[in-house]
Amino acid sequence: MSGVTTSGNGVGPAYAWRESCRVALSVVLPIPLNSSHGEMSRSLGVWAKKQEVYLAVADGGVLVDVDPQRIEAPSIMEANERLGGFLTSFRHALHELSPDEVRILQPEQTYQASYSEFAPKVALETAVRLVCDEDDIPVEVLHRTTARSRLGFGRSGSLDSHIEGVASVGKYWNAGRKYAAVAALAGEGG
Repeated sequence: MSGVTTSGNGVGPAYAWRESCRVALSVVLPIPLNSSHGEMSRSLGVWAKKQEVYLAVADGGVLVDVDPQRIEAPSIMEANERLGGFLTSFRHALHELSPDEVRILQPEQTYQASYSEFAPKVALETAVRLVCDEDDIPVEVLHRTTARSRLGFGRSGSLDSHIEGVASVGKYWNAGRKYAAVAALAGEGG
Protein backbone atom coordinates (compact mmCIF):
# COMPACT_ATOMS: atom_id res chain seq x y z
CA MET A 1 0.00 0.00 0.00
CA SER A 2 1.75 3.09 -1.14
CA GLY A 3 1.22 6.30 0.72
CA VAL A 4 0.91 4.68 4.14
CA THR A 5 2.99 6.54 6.67
CA THR A 6 3.93 5.14 9.99
CA SER A 7 5.44 6.59 13.09
CA GLY A 8 8.74 5.34 14.44
CA ASN A 9 7.01 2.43 16.16
CA GLY A 10 5.43 1.15 12.91
CA VAL A 11 1.90 2.23 13.83
CA GLY A 12 -0.19 3.91 11.13
CA PRO A 13 -2.10 7.18 11.50
CA ALA A 14 -5.48 5.42 11.70
CA TYR A 15 -4.29 3.34 14.63
CA ALA A 16 -2.82 6.36 16.41
CA TRP A 17 -6.07 8.28 15.97
CA ARG A 18 -8.17 5.36 17.28
CA GLU A 19 -5.90 4.98 20.30
CA SER A 20 -6.14 8.70 21.14
CA CYS A 21 -9.96 8.42 20.92
CA ARG A 22 -9.87 5.30 23.08
CA VAL A 23 -7.86 7.15 25.76
CA ALA A 24 -10.22 10.15 25.63
CA LEU A 25 -13.28 7.91 25.95
CA SER A 26 -11.79 6.01 28.86
CA VAL A 27 -11.80 9.27 30.83
CA VAL A 28 -15.49 9.91 30.03
CA LEU A 29 -16.93 6.40 30.27
CA PRO A 30 -17.28 4.75 33.68
CA ILE A 31 -16.59 1.26 32.27
CA PRO A 32 -13.33 -0.04 30.87
CA LEU A 33 -13.18 -0.22 27.09
CA ASN A 34 -13.05 -3.69 25.53
CA SER A 35 -14.90 -5.03 28.55
CA SER A 36 -17.83 -7.38 28.58
CA HIS A 37 -20.02 -4.33 29.30
CA GLY A 38 -20.41 -3.80 25.62
CA GLU A 39 -17.77 -1.91 23.73
CA MET A 40 -18.11 -3.16 20.22
CA SER A 41 -14.75 -3.97 18.79
CA ARG A 42 -13.35 -3.43 15.34
CA SER A 43 -13.14 -6.82 13.66
CA LEU A 44 -11.36 -7.82 10.48
CA GLY A 45 -12.83 -10.75 8.61
CA VAL A 46 -10.67 -12.68 6.15
CA TRP A 47 -11.54 -15.08 3.35
CA ALA A 48 -8.61 -16.59 1.46
CA LYS A 49 -8.54 -17.93 -2.06
CA LYS A 50 -5.66 -19.29 -4.12
CA GLN A 51 -4.09 -15.95 -5.08
CA GLU A 52 -5.75 -13.37 -2.82
CA VAL A 53 -7.46 -12.65 0.44
CA TYR A 54 -10.63 -10.64 0.82
CA LEU A 55 -11.02 -8.34 3.81
CA ALA A 56 -14.10 -6.92 5.51
CA VAL A 57 -14.22 -4.69 8.57
CA ALA A 58 -17.04 -4.55 11.09
CA ASP A 59 -16.85 -1.63 13.47
CA GLY A 60 -19.28 -1.81 16.34
CA GLY A 61 -21.04 -4.72 14.65
CA VAL A 62 -21.63 -2.80 11.40
CA LEU A 63 -19.81 -3.43 8.12
CA VAL A 64 -17.83 -0.41 6.96
CA ASP A 65 -16.60 0.42 3.47
CA VAL A 66 -12.83 0.78 3.93
CA ASP A 67 -9.82 -0.14 1.84
CA PRO A 68 -8.09 -2.41 1.21
CA GLN A 69 -10.83 -4.92 0.50
CA ARG A 70 -8.60 -7.37 -1.35
CA ILE A 71 -4.90 -8.16 -1.24
CA GLU A 72 -3.44 -10.17 -4.08
CA ALA A 73 -0.30 -12.27 -3.94
CA PRO A 74 1.60 -10.88 -6.95
CA SER A 75 1.55 -13.66 -9.56
CA ILE A 76 4.52 -12.33 -11.55
CA MET A 77 6.93 -13.12 -8.73
CA GLU A 78 8.47 -16.43 -7.75
CA ALA A 79 6.66 -18.30 -4.97
CA ASN A 80 8.98 -17.10 -2.15
CA GLU A 81 8.93 -13.50 -3.36
CA ARG A 82 5.15 -13.67 -3.75
CA LEU A 83 4.76 -14.70 -0.12
CA GLY A 84 7.11 -11.95 1.05
CA GLY A 85 5.21 -9.37 -1.00
CA PHE A 86 1.92 -10.58 0.44
CA LEU A 87 3.28 -10.40 4.01
CA THR A 88 4.34 -6.79 3.47
CA SER A 89 1.01 -5.83 1.89
CA PHE A 90 -1.02 -7.49 4.64
CA ARG A 91 1.14 -5.93 7.36
CA HIS A 92 0.45 -2.45 5.90
CA ALA A 93 -3.28 -3.23 5.61
CA LEU A 94 -3.43 -4.46 9.19
CA HIS A 95 -1.82 -1.27 10.47
CA GLU A 96 -4.13 0.90 8.39
CA LEU A 97 -7.33 -0.97 9.34
CA SER A 98 -6.37 -1.26 13.03
CA PRO A 99 -8.60 -4.17 14.03
CA ASP A 100 -8.96 -5.35 17.62
CA GLU A 101 -9.36 -8.92 16.37
CA VAL A 102 -9.16 -10.95 13.18
CA ARG A 103 -11.34 -13.86 12.16
CA ILE A 104 -10.60 -16.22 9.26
CA LEU A 105 -13.66 -18.09 8.00
CA GLN A 106 -13.06 -21.77 7.27
CA PRO A 107 -14.39 -23.36 4.09
CA GLU A 108 -17.30 -25.78 4.12
CA GLN A 109 -16.47 -29.15 5.69
CA THR A 110 -17.14 -30.72 2.32
CA TYR A 111 -14.66 -28.36 0.60
CA GLN A 112 -12.81 -30.27 -2.07
CA ALA A 113 -9.88 -28.92 -4.02
CA SER A 114 -6.69 -30.15 -5.54
CA TYR A 115 -3.44 -29.58 -3.68
CA SER A 116 -2.49 -26.85 -6.18
CA GLU A 117 -5.68 -24.99 -5.23
CA PHE A 118 -5.75 -25.70 -1.50
CA ALA A 119 -2.06 -25.23 -0.53
CA PRO A 120 -1.85 -21.54 -1.60
CA LYS A 121 -5.08 -20.80 0.30
CA VAL A 122 -3.66 -22.34 3.47
CA ALA A 123 -0.35 -20.51 2.94
CA LEU A 124 -2.13 -17.13 2.74
CA GLU A 125 -4.20 -17.92 5.84
CA THR A 126 -1.01 -18.87 7.69
CA ALA A 127 0.67 -15.64 6.57
CA VAL A 128 -2.30 -13.67 7.93
CA ARG A 129 -2.00 -15.46 11.26
CA LEU A 130 1.77 -14.80 11.45
CA VAL A 131 1.40 -11.06 10.81
CA CYS A 132 -1.38 -10.83 13.40
CA ASP A 133 0.78 -12.72 15.90
CA GLU A 134 3.63 -10.25 15.32
CA ASP A 135 1.26 -7.40 16.22
CA ASP A 136 -0.40 -9.22 19.15
CA ILE A 137 -3.79 -9.15 17.44
CA PRO A 138 -5.91 -12.16 18.36
CA VAL A 139 -6.94 -14.43 15.49
CA GLU A 140 -9.83 -16.85 15.46
CA VAL A 141 -10.11 -19.50 12.77
CA LEU A 142 -13.87 -19.57 12.60
CA HIS A 143 -15.86 -22.68 11.78
CA ARG A 144 -18.87 -21.94 9.59
CA THR A 145 -21.25 -23.59 12.06
CA THR A 146 -20.03 -21.24 14.78
CA ALA A 147 -20.41 -18.23 12.47
CA ARG A 148 -23.97 -19.25 11.56
CA SER A 149 -24.86 -19.66 15.24
CA ARG A 150 -23.39 -16.32 16.31
CA LEU A 151 -25.18 -14.51 13.50
CA GLY A 152 -28.50 -16.22 14.20
CA PHE A 153 -28.57 -17.96 10.83
CA GLY A 154 -30.63 -21.14 10.81
CA ARG A 155 -29.12 -24.57 10.31
CA SER A 156 -31.04 -25.18 7.12
CA GLY A 157 -30.03 -23.67 3.82
CA SER A 158 -26.60 -22.79 2.53
CA LEU A 159 -24.50 -20.05 4.06
CA ASP A 160 -24.93 -18.17 0.77
CA SER A 161 -28.71 -18.20 1.19
CA HIS A 162 -28.34 -16.51 4.59
CA ILE A 163 -25.75 -14.02 3.33
CA GLU A 164 -28.30 -12.74 0.82
CA GLY A 165 -29.93 -10.99 3.78
CA VAL A 166 -26.72 -9.10 4.60
CA ALA A 167 -26.39 -5.80 2.75
CA SER A 168 -23.29 -5.83 0.56
CA VAL A 169 -20.77 -3.16 1.45
CA GLY A 170 -17.90 -2.31 -0.85
CA LYS A 171 -16.40 -4.19 -3.78
CA TYR A 172 -15.69 -7.86 -4.57
CA TRP A 173 -18.78 -9.06 -2.71
CA ASN A 174 -19.56 -12.02 -4.96
CA ALA A 175 -15.89 -12.82 -5.56
CA GLY A 176 -15.64 -13.92 -1.93
CA ARG A 177 -15.64 -10.80 0.23
CA LYS A 178 -19.09 -11.74 1.54
CA TYR A 179 -17.41 -14.58 3.46
CA ALA A 180 -14.95 -12.13 4.99
CA ALA A 181 -17.97 -10.04 6.04
CA VAL A 182 -19.52 -13.07 7.77
CA ALA A 183 -16.28 -13.57 9.67
CA ALA A 184 -16.07 -9.88 10.63
CA LEU A 185 -19.65 -9.81 11.88
CA ALA A 186 -19.51 -13.11 13.80
CA GLY A 187 -17.90 -11.86 16.99
CA GLU A 188 -18.10 -13.69 20.30
CA GLY A 189 -21.17 -11.73 21.29
CA GLY A 190 -22.95 -12.51 18.03
